[in-house]
Amino acid sequence: MLGASNVKIASQKICDARSFYGLILALIILISAIACSIATNEGTAVISNVGRITKEIAAKTGSARDIQAAVNQAATLGGGIVHIPEGTWNFVEVGEAWKTVQVPAGVSIFGAPTERDANGQVVQWKTVLVMPWDVPGNDRVGMPVWFEINGNSDPDKSSRFSDIALVG
Repeated sequence: MLGASNVKIASQKICDARSFYGLILALIILISAIACSIATNEGTAVISNVGRITKEIAAKTGSARDIQAAVNQAATLGGGIVHIPEGTWNFVEVGEAWKTVQVPAGVSIFGAPTERDANGQVVQWKTVLVMPWDVPGNDRVGMPVWFEINGNSDPDKSSRFSDIALVG
Protein backbone atom coordinates (compact mmCIF):
# COMPACT_ATOMS: atom_id res chain seq x y z
CA MET A 1 0.00 0.00 0.00
CA LEU A 2 2.88 2.28 0.64
CA GLY A 3 3.88 2.20 -3.02
CA ALA A 4 0.41 3.16 -4.25
CA SER A 5 0.33 6.05 -1.84
CA ASN A 6 3.66 7.34 -3.15
CA VAL A 7 2.37 7.15 -6.75
CA LYS A 8 -0.75 9.05 -5.74
CA ILE A 9 1.29 11.80 -4.05
CA ALA A 10 3.67 12.02 -7.03
CA SER A 11 0.79 12.31 -9.52
CA GLN A 12 -0.86 14.95 -7.33
CA LYS A 13 2.42 16.94 -7.30
CA ILE A 14 2.59 16.68 -11.10
CA CYS A 15 -1.00 17.97 -11.39
CA ASP A 16 -0.22 20.81 -8.96
CA ALA A 17 2.90 21.70 -10.96
CA ARG A 18 0.90 21.72 -14.23
CA SER A 19 -1.72 24.00 -12.67
CA PHE A 20 1.00 26.29 -11.35
CA TYR A 21 2.80 26.49 -14.71
CA GLY A 22 -0.53 26.93 -16.52
CA LEU A 23 -1.36 29.83 -14.22
CA ILE A 24 2.09 31.39 -14.83
CA LEU A 25 1.64 30.98 -18.61
CA ALA A 26 -1.81 32.61 -18.46
CA LEU A 27 -0.39 35.56 -16.48
CA ILE A 28 2.46 36.01 -18.97
CA ILE A 29 -0.01 36.07 -21.88
CA LEU A 30 -2.24 38.58 -20.04
CA ILE A 31 0.67 40.89 -19.18
CA SER A 32 1.94 40.72 -22.79
CA ALA A 33 -1.50 41.63 -24.14
CA ILE A 34 -1.76 44.61 -21.78
CA ALA A 35 1.76 45.79 -22.67
CA CYS A 36 0.98 45.58 -26.41
CA SER A 37 -2.23 47.52 -25.89
CA ILE A 38 -0.44 50.28 -24.00
CA ALA A 39 2.34 50.47 -26.61
CA THR A 40 -0.21 50.73 -29.43
CA ASN A 41 -2.05 53.65 -27.79
CA GLU A 42 1.09 55.49 -26.72
CA GLY A 43 1.48 57.35 -30.04
CA THR A 44 -2.14 58.45 -30.34
CA ALA A 45 -4.30 61.05 -28.67
CA VAL A 46 -8.04 61.50 -28.66
CA ILE A 47 -9.16 65.05 -29.43
CA SER A 48 -12.77 65.72 -28.68
CA ASN A 49 -14.70 68.17 -30.78
CA VAL A 50 -15.81 71.04 -28.61
CA GLY A 51 -16.89 73.32 -31.45
CA ARG A 52 -19.61 73.13 -34.02
CA ILE A 53 -19.62 71.32 -37.32
CA THR A 54 -18.80 73.72 -40.13
CA LYS A 55 -21.03 73.67 -43.19
CA GLU A 56 -19.21 73.84 -46.51
CA ILE A 57 -20.82 75.26 -49.66
CA ALA A 58 -19.26 75.24 -53.15
CA ALA A 59 -19.78 78.26 -55.41
CA LYS A 60 -20.49 77.23 -59.02
CA THR A 61 -17.87 79.65 -60.42
CA GLY A 62 -15.83 82.64 -59.32
CA SER A 63 -18.39 85.18 -60.55
CA ALA A 64 -19.74 87.65 -58.00
CA ARG A 65 -23.28 86.32 -58.58
CA ASP A 66 -22.33 82.68 -57.88
CA ILE A 67 -20.19 83.60 -54.89
CA GLN A 68 -23.00 85.73 -53.41
CA ALA A 69 -25.50 82.87 -53.91
CA ALA A 70 -23.19 80.47 -52.03
CA VAL A 71 -22.56 83.07 -49.28
CA ASN A 72 -26.33 83.55 -48.89
CA GLN A 73 -26.81 79.78 -48.58
CA ALA A 74 -24.07 79.54 -45.93
CA ALA A 75 -25.61 82.48 -44.04
CA THR A 76 -29.02 80.79 -43.91
CA LEU A 77 -27.30 77.77 -42.32
CA GLY A 78 -25.85 80.00 -39.60
CA GLY A 79 -22.40 80.36 -41.18
CA GLY A 80 -19.88 78.14 -42.89
CA ILE A 81 -17.21 78.03 -45.55
CA VAL A 82 -17.77 78.97 -49.19
CA HIS A 83 -15.30 77.31 -51.56
CA ILE A 84 -14.58 79.03 -54.88
CA PRO A 85 -13.39 76.42 -57.41
CA GLU A 86 -9.95 76.32 -58.99
CA GLY A 87 -9.59 78.42 -62.13
CA THR A 88 -9.37 81.98 -63.43
CA TRP A 89 -12.76 83.66 -63.29
CA ASN A 90 -14.15 87.04 -64.32
CA PHE A 91 -15.60 88.51 -61.13
CA VAL A 92 -18.06 90.45 -63.30
CA GLU A 93 -18.42 90.37 -67.09
CA VAL A 94 -17.47 93.32 -69.30
CA GLY A 95 -20.32 95.85 -69.25
CA GLU A 96 -22.04 94.15 -66.31
CA ALA A 97 -22.86 96.35 -63.33
CA TRP A 98 -20.38 96.04 -60.47
CA LYS A 99 -21.39 93.79 -57.60
CA THR A 100 -19.86 93.78 -54.13
CA VAL A 101 -20.20 90.41 -52.41
CA GLN A 102 -21.71 91.01 -48.96
CA VAL A 103 -20.32 88.49 -46.47
CA PRO A 104 -22.06 88.26 -43.07
CA ALA A 105 -20.25 87.34 -39.86
CA GLY A 106 -19.51 83.63 -39.59
CA VAL A 107 -19.08 83.02 -43.33
CA SER A 108 -15.57 82.39 -44.69
CA ILE A 109 -14.48 82.32 -48.33
CA PHE A 110 -11.70 80.02 -49.52
CA GLY A 111 -10.22 79.42 -52.95
CA ALA A 112 -8.56 76.17 -54.00
CA PRO A 113 -5.44 75.47 -51.89
CA THR A 114 -2.55 77.62 -53.12
CA GLU A 115 0.70 75.94 -54.16
CA ARG A 116 3.54 77.15 -51.90
CA ASP A 117 7.29 76.48 -51.70
CA ALA A 118 9.20 75.27 -48.63
CA ASN A 119 9.35 78.84 -47.28
CA GLY A 120 5.59 79.37 -47.60
CA GLN A 121 5.89 81.67 -50.63
CA VAL A 122 3.19 81.38 -53.29
CA VAL A 123 4.30 79.36 -56.32
CA GLN A 124 0.92 79.39 -58.05
CA TRP A 125 -2.52 80.68 -57.16
CA LYS A 126 -5.18 78.06 -57.94
CA THR A 127 -8.17 80.44 -57.69
CA VAL A 128 -7.87 83.79 -59.48
CA LEU A 129 -10.65 86.39 -59.68
CA VAL A 130 -10.21 88.97 -62.44
CA MET A 131 -11.73 92.42 -62.87
CA PRO A 132 -11.96 92.42 -66.70
CA TRP A 133 -12.67 96.10 -67.19
CA ASP A 134 -12.46 99.48 -65.47
CA VAL A 135 -15.65 99.54 -63.50
CA PRO A 136 -17.14 103.02 -63.12
CA GLY A 137 -18.09 104.00 -59.62
CA ASN A 138 -17.11 105.80 -56.51
CA ASP A 139 -17.21 103.09 -53.85
CA ARG A 140 -14.74 103.71 -51.05
CA VAL A 141 -12.33 106.31 -52.41
CA GLY A 142 -13.05 105.68 -56.06
CA MET A 143 -12.33 101.95 -56.06
CA PRO A 144 -14.93 99.23 -56.32
CA VAL A 145 -15.11 96.90 -53.32
CA TRP A 146 -14.94 93.23 -54.20
CA PHE A 147 -15.93 91.75 -50.83
CA GLU A 148 -17.41 93.44 -47.78
CA ILE A 149 -17.26 91.38 -44.60
CA ASN A 150 -19.82 92.59 -42.07
CA GLY A 151 -18.74 91.48 -38.60
CA ASN A 152 -20.69 91.84 -35.42
CA SER A 153 -17.84 91.63 -32.85
CA ASP A 154 -18.90 88.10 -31.91
CA PRO A 155 -15.76 85.94 -31.46
CA ASP A 156 -17.82 82.83 -32.24
CA LYS A 157 -18.73 84.19 -35.70
CA SER A 158 -15.37 84.89 -37.26
CA SER A 159 -14.80 85.12 -41.02
CA ARG A 160 -11.74 84.29 -43.13
CA PHE A 161 -10.73 85.04 -46.70
CA SER A 162 -7.95 82.82 -48.05
CA ASP A 163 -6.24 81.35 -51.13
CA ILE A 164 -7.74 83.78 -53.67
CA ALA A 165 -5.77 86.11 -55.96
CA LEU A 166 -7.58 89.32 -56.96
CA VAL A 167 -6.36 90.73 -60.29
CA GLY A 168 -7.38 94.10 -61.71
